[in-house]
Amino acid sequence: MSWRRFIKRRWWDEERAREIAAYLETETADNIARGMPPSEAAAAARRKFGNPGLVREEIYLMNTSAGCA
Repeated sequence: MSWRRFIKRRWWDEERAREIAAYLETETADNIARGMPPSEAAAAARRKFGNPGLVREEIYLMNTSAGCA
């Protein structure tokens, strides 16, 4: 893997991580608005979303030639 591709992958992964964090914050806020305590709201948001690392990897594979069969 070239350095350029490595740097691009790193940028891409950081961007997805920010998007996931924003989603979890929004979902947590929605749960709190529905009456959940903050700690339960955050846990429910994480359960609903699933494993962030796995989701990032699946999205990466879908959007690269590595994911094409």
